[in-house]
Amino acid sequence: HHYEVSLVPLRAGDDVATLNNQGGAFTRVVGPARALIVAGDTSHAEALAAATRAGGLDTTLVGATNLPTTLGEFGAYDVVLLSDVNARALSEAQMQALAAYVRDFGGGLVMLGAHDAFGLGGYAYTDVEEVLPATFDLRRRRDRMSLAMVIAIDQSGSMGVEVSPGRNKLDLANEAAARSALLLSVNDRVGVMHVDTAVHWTQAMTSVQQPEDIAAAVRRAQVGGGGIFVDITLEASYAALSAESTQLRHLLLFSDGDDSEEMTRAHALVQNAATAAGGEITTSIVSMGNGVDTPQLERLSTLGGGRFYIVEDMTELPRIFTQETIEASRSALRREPTPVSLGERGAPTEGIDVASAPQLLGYSLVNARPEASVLLVAGESDPLLATWQRGLGRSAVFTTDSGARYAAPWLGWSGYAPLMAQLARDVARPRQDQHARVQLTFEGAEGRVVVEALDAEGRYRNHMTMRAHVAGPHGQSEALTLVQTGPGRYEATFTPGAPGAYLATTSADDALVGTSGAVLTAADELRGVGTQRALLAQIAALTGGRVRANLAE
Repeated sequence: HHYEVSLVPLRAGDDVATLNNQGGAFTRVVGPARALIVAGDTSHAEALAAATRAGGLDTTLVGATNLPTTLGEFGAYDVVLLSDVNARALSEAQMQALAAYVRDFGGGLVMLGAHDAFGLGGYAYTDVEEVLPATFDLRRRRDRMSLAMVIAIDQSGSMGVEVSPGRNKLDLANEAAARSALLLSVNDRVGVMHVDTAVHWTQAMTSVQQPEDIAAAVRRAQVGGGGIFVDITLEASYAALSAESTQLRHLLLFSDGDDSEEMTRAHALVQNAATAAGGEITTSIVSMGNGVDTPQLERLSTLGGGRFYIVEDMTELPRIFTQETIEASRSALRREPTPVSLGERGAPTEGIDVASAPQLLGYSLVNARPEASVLLVAGESDPLLATWQRGLGRSAVFTTDSGARYAAPWLGWSGYAPLMAQLARDVARPRQDQHARVQLTFEGAEGRVVVEALDAEGRYRNHMTMRAHVAGPHGQSEALTLVQTGPGRYEATFTPGAPGAYLATTSADDALVGTSGAVLTAADELRGVGTQRALLAQIAALTGGRVRANLAE
């Protein structure tokens, strides 16, 4: 638990140095394992929460807006369960913190869901995917339908606005399109255009044989001028897609909600494409901001049988584009009654009669990593439940929802509650070594991590390979190797980058030893510590001297 304290003087004028008015500390409370369930819709996760509570976990259920924002806040829980939470609900900082919570802090993570999880939820190529036991790139599935896709990007002057150091709006849009290309298979075809008052084919329609080359070409596109002319964009896109013979054909248009011009023929163009004799061409649209042209763009996406997005935070764009690409390929969700069978044996399924489980009504498609343990299988070979060790922590994927829709038949099954509880316990952060003491302290401008390690008989543990990971504010992190400085004592120092809360996680031989937290205040040098009179008296007595109480003496 992280505590903060603020000092407020009764008379502001009396305090000439306010930088030292803030303080903080951590304390660790040992008790039942704590679970945090974050749900896109909390009413859909109540059965999951009841199951973990019945399993003895101290469970908190919150909506996506209450997801922790820092590693310190995540650290208050032993396991986090994301239940149908779309990636757009998480900032980049939250993604990074959640990944560090698993990898470096030893926390547990479970992702469950269907439409708002895994690839469909926009998690492909994110920090969160990197710590899960499955990937969401489905290009190599044999049952995947072929897709022809045009990505049309607004490159008007407004796209040159800088949104982060060294990156403008177009850079983020280009990165989003590049990631989309990387999700397409060799059976797919893609074209990318950048549009202002004219259409510029950055990548003409091509087979996705070398997706990295396509991505590199898209990333090089530069800002143009004027606004985006929508009619010519649609006309050129549909002309290219009409010539394709793939099973699916799709247009993804990214346009400025305040500067989308020339839309007099757009309604007819979209309607004709949606009802084309050679097979429909679907249209999805992303509006940059909620502007005067946004309602018209939304109507076009509805008419085109696609999806519509409004993006205010441009850093969300790569997640939206990857989500849209997977959605357009219609390959990420199996919607049919499916039997479930037991895979590898593991703690989550111990004692569960899987053979008695009802059929699921659907599930998400993912690729289990080679190092993962697939404990439950959907259909013939698709992973339903997979776990693995990632760094100091463990994570799992459960590729259907928690019971709202596709797993609804499981809510009446006797194995549901113990399965969910055992899964949460299996991936939860392990107990810290009760025979080790971990301290994180600050002395001036230096941080110090100290571990004192004993065995069960109280003997010093020497010659260990001890490491620490220190996570600081603003996403800072540093890996340290501790050096033995005495019997059972290991130390390392580091230079903190900024004032704020720091967490240190220590491990020996890749096993969690313990954690500690400390707060570096903004101005320690201004903190009034007073005179150490007892120490001065000791020095005087030891040396035969005297303490002079004032300058007059």
